[in-house]
Amino acid sequence: MIRSNNYYKILGILIVVLNVLPICNALYLLYMYNFTTRLYIYMYPIYFLVGILTLGLIGIACGVLIIRGKNKPLKYVVTGFLTVLINIILFFI
Repeated sequence: MIRSNNYYKILGILIVVLNVLPICNALYLLYMYNFTTRLYIYMYPIYFLVGILTLGLIGIACGVLIIRGKNKPLKYVVTGFLTVLINIILFFI
């Protein structure tokens, strides 16, 4: 059986990885929209991409706090997975 400390570290790493993916995608889209000459049929608004970046950074901060074991890890686990869920929902709208 996994000890609770190792369990929270695994969850923290998972939350960090799941929040890095939308950040990379949003940064890629920001770069492609602003610094290339490609024409897109549909472009996400800049404030939408900045919002995704902000949610991703909040999720990474929660993941790091879970890994370090600060305060109540369950609160940070819920917050981290909520940011992942919101990022997924926003990208599929």
